[in-house]
Amino acid sequence: MNQFYFSRIFDIDSGNCISTIDFPSPPNSIEISRDGQASLLITHGKKVEIYDGNTYVNNRILFLNSYFCCFSL
Repeated sequence: MNQFYFSRIFDIDSGNCISTIDFPSPPNSIEISRDGQASLLITHGKKVEIYDGNTYVNNRILFLNSYFCCFSL
């Protein structure tokens, strides 16, 4: 049986789900950047995915040499 993992993103004002991001496995961490830009950072072992925080579109995938529990800009 295949398991699917996902994260729902909610609008604070309305309480409505505005987007869902699917994952192939449970993520190690999900963080919002603090650099003044709206970016969502998701880590999976050696992979870091960077999403646009306004559109929730995946902008970049980084493959690293080491495993990460979390990743911040």
